[in-house]
Amino acid sequence: MTIPESCPGEKGKHGTTLQAILAAVGFDDARPVRFRNPDPVPQAALDSEVVIALMRMLRTIRPVSFCSTLLIISLFAAGCSDGSPSDPGSELNDPDFLFEERFSSIPDGGLPSGWTIVTQEGATLEGPAEWSVSSGALHQASNVQAPPTQGLPYAMHYEGTMAIYGEEWINIAFSADMTPRDDDGIGVVFRWRESDVSSDGDFYRFLMVRDQTSGGPRIRVDKHVDGVWTILAQDLSTEYQYTENHTYRVTVEMALTQITVKLDGEKLFELLDASIPSGKIGFFCYAEEGADFDNITVYRRGP
Repeated sequence: MTIPESCPGEKGKHGTTLQAILAAVGFDDARPVRFRNPDPVPQAALDSEVVIALMRMLRTIRPVSFCSTLLIISLFAAGCSDGSPSDPGSELNDPDFLFEERFSSIPDGGLPSGWTIVTQEGATLEGPAEWSVSSGALHQASNVQAPPTQGLPYAMHYEGTMAIYGEEWINIAFSADMTPRDDDGIGVVFRWRESDVSSDGDFYRFLMVRDQTSGGPRIRVDKHVDGVWTILAQDLSTEYQYTENHTYRVTVEMALTQITVKLDGEKLFELLDASIPSGKIGFFCYAEEGADFDNITVYRRGP
């Protein structure tokens, strides 16, 4: 018979475990086979697919006792969990699930429907913005930026370009992967909404800057409301100096006026602000000539 060589994403780990289990219940001729999974699929769905395939294999080989079948399935299911942290509410059929996007089904050069590109009013240098899907991620290729603020070698408000998606979400947990290919400004925006005062809109932003000539290293949360910028929280230590070509997982949790920002699971900022009660999500680049964004999830959170 054939058994799965590995649980998705962990080559060889569970093939050995299952082979030992099957041998214990009398299947000494078990040989491994790998399940092909070219596209990202929820883990629970993959586990179910593997178990169903295993059951079919067992039925074609010889009669299997009910207890032996349950033993095989339960041990396999337990082994398929690697204990790694997942996004909040990532269970299949979670009632709090709102949105996910992995860009893997979008052809290179395209842009998924529903996304809006906003180049900020002050970002007049080295444009236009260049957002499109590339190799299964949303890629921004332009070095678009605002000119330096008087007396500084960089724009103090880091105006650049944004890709915006969603609806008027209020209490959510928004997570995404960010991979900087340059060393300037990269981040996420949240609670973005149109403004009567500025075409940039009103929004909150989490920003990471590495380049010293761009005022880095720094991380901060700021807001843009009615054309006015306000810094809400900031850290200028070298501890958060990001690495180019490294993928970071950023999560922003919003519950009414409370905002929490996490990077790779570590809480960076927790603050209160009531200026923008709801809005869309998105990504941001300032003079970042190359950045990738992927694996977006949005779940309902808070009251």
